[in-house]
Amino acid sequence: MLNFRLPLYTGGKRKAQLGTSRAGLKQLELQRLAVANGIELGIRSGMQNVATTAVGITLRNDARKAADQNMKLVEDAYSKGVATTLDLLDAQNAALVAREASTNAEFDFFQALMELQRASGNFDYFTSDQDREAFFQRIRAFFENHQ
Repeated sequence: MLNFRLPLYTGGKRKAQLGTSRAGLKQLELQRLAVANGIELGIRSGMQNVATTAVGITLRNDARKAADQNMKLVEDAYSKGVATTLDLLDAQNAALVAREASTNAEFDFFQALMELQRASGNFDYFTSDQDREAFFQRIRAFFENHQ
């Protein structure tokens, strides 16, 4: 004996389930794309922050050197009686602020580097020196190609 069933009375249930499944799949694909775009944005933003803070180190070190040189000149002028105590205090304060800004620039760079590594999922303290250098070469190449 042969049994045969034909689901005539399901009212398009299978077709509706298929449509719902396709809509769910499309939604998941869009979510995956949004996450991928977010990751890419985080990496690009991190790379820009690293580049900006690296330039900041150079600029703040130059400012520190200039402030130190100015302080030496004012100290010399003060010892000769040409500059006032207030001039000396201003020069010392400017040198102190410039040194602090220089140190903060280095901290900002390392913080930006850690944020980049977090965004890229690449923590260089777990890698070899060759892999670390290859990572920085890729960063340099990116900036050379996108400026």
